[in-house]
Formats: sequence, C-alpha cells, structure tokens
Amino acid sequence: MNVYTSPYSSIDVEPENKLMNVKWHKACSGLPEEGVIEELGKILLYLKEFSISFVLVDSRNYPFRSNANLQRWINYTFMPKVIDFGVLRYALVVNEKISSIYEDFQDEDDVEDDLVVEYFTDSDAALQWIKSAQ
Repeated sequence: MNVYTSPYSSIDVEPENKLMNVKWHKACSGLPEEGVIEELGKILLYLKEFSISFVLVDSRNYPFRSNANLQRWINYTFMPKVIDFGVLRYALVVNEKISSIYEDFQDEDDVEDDLVVEYFTDSDAALQWIKSAQ
C-alpha cells in the first residue's frame, strides 16, 4: 500500500510483512539538503507508524552520497532512529556495489543492535535477502 508519494520519492508498506519499499525518483537530484532530510523524515515517520522491521530502498537515483553534511545527518540522526524503531534489515539497491557509507553511524545509547545494512545491485536479490529473515 502506498503511504507517501512526492516528485522525489515514494514509500510503500506491507504491514503484514513489516516491510517498507522506498524508491528515490530522478527528480530528487534537484533537492537542497533540507529537502533530502524532509524526504528521509517521511521514512522515519512511516517506520514508526507501521512498526516496520525490513526496509528496501531503491537508491539508484539518489545522487547525494558525496554530500558530507547529509551523510553526517544520516549517520548520526537518521540511522540511530532506524535502529531505535526496531528495523532488522535495511537493503539498499545501488548502481554499483560500494563500501558501507553507514559504517560509522552511532546509536545514541550504544546498546548492541540487530540492524544489518546490505548493498545490492539487483532489487530481486535485495528482496530475497529480506525475505530470508522474515
């Protein structure tokens, strides 16, 4: 079920499977930092609302990987909240395999978490990885 759509991204959830699918659209390339943070905030909103455990993000159109300010916000604000909301698997579909850009995020309470982040170049492989944990 679609819960959010903008020119920049869309979010679908399958509450029965505790699964969220996020897709970044090509138009997001024109967003300022604040706009990207606002779009990411929608993910957090629906993670909490639907008690999501599994997230699949198609980030092939997401052009902000080299933005240090955004990456810092993702590492120190966004990902700790993802952990706090109980997400177990976070799959990112990318154009080409990259090393972890989330490796230095910090959970505020330093409690060991169960979140695993993986990168895929194929959406089907990412979904299979998520389903293997359901």
